[in-house]
Amino acid sequence: MPTECRNLSAFLIVTITATLGLPAGCGGSSRPPPQARVVPIVSRDVPAPLRGTIGAEASFQGLEPFLATGYGLVVGLNGTGGSDVPAPIRAQMERDMARMGVGKEVSSLRNLTPEEMLADKGVAIVFVQALATPGAPAGTRFDIVVSAIPGSGVTSLEGGRLWTTPLRRGVPIPGGPATEPIAEASGPIFVNPFIVPGDAAALAAAGSRGPAGKPARARPSADDDRQVGRILNGGVVKSEMRPVVRLDNPSHTRAKAITDAINTRFPRGTNPRPTARGMNEDTIEISVPREYQNRLDEFVQVLLHTRVEQGFAADFAVRYADALKEYPELAAPISWCIEALGEAAVPSIRRLYNYSEVVPRLAALRAGARLGDITTRPYLEEVVRSGTAAQKSEALGLMGRLGSDPAINRFLREKIDDPDVQVRIAAYEALDRRADPAIVRSKPGGKFLLHAVDAAEPMLFMTQQGEPKIVVFGRQTQVSRPVFANVWGGKFMLSADSARSKVRVYFRDTDAVPPREVEIGPDVLELLQFMAARSTPDTPEPGLDMTYAEIVGALYKLVQAGAVNASFVPEDDRLALELIRANQKNQEPERPELADKPLDEPGASGTGVAGATGATGPQPVEEVATPARTAREPAERAPDPERDQRRQRYVVPIPPRPPK
Repeated sequence: MPTECRNLSAFLIVTITATLGLPAGCGGSSRPPPQARVVPIVSRDVPAPLRGTIGAEASFQGLEPFLATGYGLVVGLNGTGGSDVPAPIRAQMERDMARMGVGKEVSSLRNLTPEEMLADKGVAIVFVQALATPGAPAGTRFDIVVSAIPGSGVTSLEGGRLWTTPLRRGVPIPGGPATEPIAEASGPIFVNPFIVPGDAAALAAAGSRGPAGKPARARPSADDDRQVGRILNGGVVKSEMRPVVRLDNPSHTRAKAITDAINTRFPRGTNPRPTARGMNEDTIEISVPREYQNRLDEFVQVLLHTRVEQGFAADFAVRYADALKEYPELAAPISWCIEALGEAAVPSIRRLYNYSEVVPRLAALRAGARLGDITTRPYLEEVVRSGTAAQKSEALGLMGRLGSDPAINRFLREKIDDPDVQVRIAAYEALDRRADPAIVRSKPGGKFLLHAVDAAEPMLFMTQQGEPKIVVFGRQTQVSRPVFANVWGGKFMLSADSARSKVRVYFRDTDAVPPREVEIGPDVLELLQFMAARSTPDTPEPGLDMTYAEIVGALYKLVQAGAVNASFVPEDDRLALELIRANQKNQEPERPELADKPLDEPGASGTGVAGATGATGPQPVEEVATPARTAREPAERAPDPERDQRRQRYVVPIPPRPPK
């Protein structure tokens, strides 16, 4: 074939192949041409003042609390234990006990087999549960709930101690595949203090009269009241699960810009790793800085309201200050945007501290106080004087965060005598945060924090979550004399013959131990120290070695009987409600803290405590043994279509708060 023909043939083959999309090679095999991947573009309807923030184009994921559970062993019970549980659970416990050294020669329990130990009525197999929050670093402590397994024969967990128990995500399946533990739980069990130790029937009778002759509310008790307990700060995180920021629209360039913005706003400092680390085009891993470990909700909000494009902070502060006046319905997110700018925003928002409209004024004060602006002090004091109950409490909390200023401490001390219980507690907490020397601090028996502060009206405040604490308002509070108080059917008694005599304390722990009778001074602080103290070779002073739950329960009964003339205020128990929701709904629980209105909403109220009692008794601790005994549900707000429509436009909703 002539050369011209061959060239023409080749040209025609190439042309036909290109035209028809056929392969030019031999053999007939072909691969489909690459197809373009269609990725839908997510577009948010973002209000103008919030555009350009991380939360306008990304979401925070992985901070929702989830259920962590396990089966554990409680020891040290006074014949009230039981191990009659399903065979798979018992077999698992026997394996765990063997791993812990029961029956081994190198163990102090070498003379017992797991089977023999479980037969002891001083031992119980229990179900352990807690709400775990991703993002908490290893070593973070949290509260746990311990409950008897139905049908196990356990009548009371009072006085018991939980052996170290691994906690895993979700509900455990005995005999099933075991996931890696994320936490551990252990410690002494805190049983409902408003019941009678060792006598479930006593509180079912009519309650005694209060110090003013009014009926004191006594909660009828049943056996299952003591089958559920709590270990304050008994859980510890072992494996950190870091949350992530997820971009709406994947982009390596945008992911890097957001990563850089986060690390600029939250520099690494002494933290072991950078705050943000880009994983891919749409995912950024977050490590919570140490300074925000106890303020996780604040960290999330500041991060999401940080501007992607850093720079010109002062200029944006002016814009945000103007936006507070123009968009009062966006006051909360704009306040976070101001805080995200840092200290450079302070000069621009000071002009709003005395603004005529309350919502922009309070939003500016909130941002300024969080940024440490000491000039917010007189304006926050005015909020405390004239605001609603919730506004007063938040303003006092913000004052506790301000820098050193004797005027702040003086003002907070004055509020210790406020008629409102919520204000009094908020003032104390602010003083405690500021390490005010007016608070006398001790830790009797190493069991709980005992704080005392001068106050005109005696009040006893105690925590029911986090680190155990009793706060005595009125350092000179004394046992009323003459007195005779019979608590728990003669197990614990106080008596004094005259107004000048010492107080005789009688305590009978169990029938097997001789009763103790000692004379002490009338001060309530001395009484609390004596109740908690444990005599040892190193500390030979006398004491009753009572548990924190027993001490709180005894104080409650003494107040009821008029032996201590003080109000009794237990802290609200939120953990019970959260666990009920997590179990019943099988989804991430709604945090009850969010039920209270923020500072800038008129009409906000709520004490943050379960109730106060001198003559009227407290709201008792609500446990999670049965759904019928739940903590108080947050109040429902009246329907507001306009507000709901505004909320749909918000970029970043307020996230759940982690457990304390």
